[in-house]
Amino acid sequence: MANGDIHTQPYGSRWVNKVEGNSRPSNIHDTKDEAQREGREMAIRNKVEHLIHNQDHWVEERNSYRPIQRPGRAEFALWPECRAALALVRVEPRRSRTQPTRVPSVQTQLRLRAFLASLT
Repeated sequence: MANGDIHTQPYGSRWVNKVEGNSRPSNIHDTKDEAQREGREMAIRNKVEHLIHNQDHWVEERNSYRPIQRPGRAEFALWPECRAALALVRVEPRRSRTQPTRVPSVQTQLRLRAFLASLT
């Protein structure tokens, strides 16, 4: 678990949101629903995970609000298989909502399938 994740957990007869790495709770609530709502907002604001514990302190739900990491253009260019596969298929962007997306020809699709099968 990364530092900064938000844990919604029981604290005596009340519920708290605790930021991972901190020794004290960030906020205290009377009900689990209130604590969950506040914990979710904190996790979204901080772009971290929100872990919801049950009464026995076991994690029953885990939600991630971290941004999705996708390979950048430079990293993608390093994969020769990807470059070769993209060379076989040329898809043009759709110009408007009414115009359909261009689909590769059957021959190009077959060459792409054969190429991808040779990678495995």
